[in-house]
Amino acid sequence: MANSTYSSTTYLHAAGSATYNFVQDHPYAVGGGAALILGAGALAYKYLRPTPTNPESEAERAMIERQNRTKEVMDKLLITEYHLPINKNEKNQWATDPTKPQPIFDKATTKEIEIVAKMIEKAIQHQSPLPNIILKGPAGVGKTMLGEALCYKTGIGFIRIPSGAMEKHIKTGNHITAFRDVVKVAESYPEPTIIIMDDGEELVAQRPEAQKAEAKNGAAQAHWLVEQERLSQTIAQRRTALVNAILEESGKAYRKIGFCITTNRDEVIDSAFKTRSKIIAVKSPDFEERKQIIITHLPTAFKFDKDMLGFFHKGRLEEMAAKTEGFTGRNIVKSLEDMYACVQLEKGNITQDSVDASILAMKASVERSGPKKGPSVAHSMVQLGQSVFNSLATMVSA
Repeated sequence: MANSTYSSTTYLHAAGSATYNFVQDHPYAVGGGAALILGAGALAYKYLRPTPTNPESEAERAMIERQNRTKEVMDKLLITEYHLPINKNEKNQWATDPTKPQPIFDKATTKEIEIVAKMIEKAIQHQSPLPNIILKGPAGVGKTMLGEALCYKTGIGFIRIPSGAMEKHIKTGNHITAFRDVVKVAESYPEPTIIIMDDGEELVAQRPEAQKAEAKNGAAQAHWLVEQERLSQTIAQRRTALVNAILEESGKAYRKIGFCITTNRDEVIDSAFKTRSKIIAVKSPDFEERKQIIITHLPTAFKFDKDMLGFFHKGRLEEMAAKTEGFTGRNIVKSLEDMYACVQLEKGNITQDSVDASILAMKASVERSGPKKGPSVAHSMVQLGQSVFNSLATMVSA
């Protein structure tokens, strides 16, 4: 045992002496090795250690990813108008800017708006589904503006799908994917969202009943006619599939989204969607509403020119409101813009004639775009039959 201990001590003493001598003779090599070891340890610590969780950075990263996904979907569907708040206190500039004209509706429509707003607020409070809404009325009465105003009023978000935006996706067969993408974006935000579909009656149109294909008596059809019929059937099937997808989403009891359809042809909307929707009839403005629309939009239309605005005293405003009977809000705003254009051509000289001329021009445009007047086809056929009968009776009596 003594010999073994003595040998180990001797060896350790010799190894220590050799190490000391090596360090004395090669100081730079030792320093470089130590630096290399320390550097390797630092890299290992940096990249191999567990990354601490930072809630703020994680939330920021998730928000950026959500915004990028939102932009991607909106660009694909050519959607430019949407408001997706992160919280209830986030307000859109349009809703809070006092210089922006606010929507004006008749008393009955205003009452309906208040009812639907309370329905939305109650749904948010009880975490129940948002109501679906159908806004029906002639073009230009402000249906889309009303849908957006409801969202601003209640603090929820909206995505406005413009008229015809889904058509190209129906033709290419990507309609269901495009629709689901919009729904996913809406659901990814913390606040509830209403999807507004402009002129959306075709997107929720009455589904055709299944019909059996009947033989064409064995008659051969031209190739182009067969292809045309096949394409028409394919498009019809895709439209039906989209209606079913919207009905499925609108009927879910746990959804965070609602649907708002603006239309002037509500009779074509599927009955299943009607039964689960609040319907508001938006009418053309009455005298007082027309007057208020003129007062509200005049400053914007005339570029806030005080000299020109001074021309429109109370009596003239009431006269303009009376002369614009039958106008929608859009018609009134367009006539005001035309007035300003006429005044600019007259080098800023505004007269009653220029005001009347703009109103008359818009009235003619409204009449041209409205339903055609005159006897119906059935009435004309009755008159023709009566004439033929009278002629025959005259010939027989002669």
